[in-house]
Amino acid sequence: MICPPTQTVSIYGLKLVLPFDAPCGLGRIDPNGGCHPAERTITFRSGSIDPIDVPRWDSADESRILIDRRGASTVVSFGDDLLELSGTDVSFSTNRPTEMLDLNYNPLSALILPHVQMVAFHAFVVDTPWGRLAVTGESGAGKTTLGREFLTRDGRLVADDLLALDASGRAHDGPPFIRVVEADRVKQDIGGKHRRIEPPGHREAAPIDVYVVLDDVYKTPTPLEATDALDAILSRPYSPAASTREETLLRLTTLLKSLASATVLGLPCRWRPPAHLADTVTTYINR
Repeated sequence: MICPPTQTVSIYGLKLVLPFDAPCGLGRIDPNGGCHPAERTITFRSGSIDPIDVPRWDSADESRILIDRRGASTVVSFGDDLLELSGTDVSFSTNRPTEMLDLNYNPLSALILPHVQMVAFHAFVVDTPWGRLAVTGESGAGKTTLGREFLTRDGRLVADDLLALDASGRAHDGPPFIRVVEADRVKQDIGGKHRRIEPPGHREAAPIDVYVVLDDVYKTPTPLEATDALDAILSRPYSPAASTREETLLRLTTLLKSLASATVLGLPCRWRPPAHLADTVTTYINR
């Protein structure tokens, strides 16, 4: 089967079928046009969508994201751009489809994933010599900084910013770039960060071996067991949009499966230089 190289892109185990040329950021995700196997296909179509009058959720920041539930559909507003998600179909109403998708596909992915029995958490994910590591925490906690440190230690990028777990608790790889604050990049996403390209390398979905939770509630490195680990990571969904009960249950059961074989360590945010933080994690895992 021949895929149009500018209309199909695969990330997070999803194949996105786009009715327009793939923007440069998405186009770099898969140099072969996204033709490798993907678990689910999401189709984007142009359409008419009623504006959001009273949102169910408002980002209340400069990103201006509004979310509403309309029966089985979810309507999302990115400023003047509107999308309606219904299962594996996404309708969009925008004058700049390529730019809108390019800058917003992580939050879009977070909203699409529950429709295909997957969930999203806010995390940097990297494969290390001793297993797959996910670093979670609030924005600015140092997830990318610590993750980049492991990349210098023979690590391989899985995903930056969004951890996508399927219903069996396996983590899927995301785009081959990391989001950084350096101002030498032209593209800037809604989170105010720029992209630094990492070599692509599509890998099979795999369980998380180690979770690191960055939060100042931990004054020293703290092993987290059972309920504490579940509570710490459940509080780090990628998108805090109002969820249905079904989505909440999916998030809970998926994370329980992921934690069944994982080690969880709590660390203070930016407690030490990233090299020291990485040493702390490695020592704890290898003890």
